Amino acid sequence: DQEEYLRKVIERLEENALPKKTVQNVLNALKKLSIKEIQNPVKVIDVLQTKISTSLLESHYVEANVATESETEVILSLYLTEMDNNIEERKF
Repeated sequence: DQEEYLRKVIERLEENALPKKTVQNVLNALKKLSIKEIQNPVKVIDVLQTKISTSLLESHYVEANVATESETEVILSLYLTEMDNNIEERKF
């Protein structure tokens, strides 16, 4: 169902869950459409379906992607905290 597909694409875009490169590819493909083509919803959805893999729209991909980003942030913040502690120790 095209409406469901479009809803999922919008959700993933709002969640920033689609890879940046994928979004850039979609935008480039949409820019190549003529004015008449861009006004045709079927043509626009065709571009979206061609450029965005359905696996990117599944919730398990988004959850895994968010979990990976969160883990990276935690690790980085721990590293920065440790760096701060080492700097503080060297001041004395």
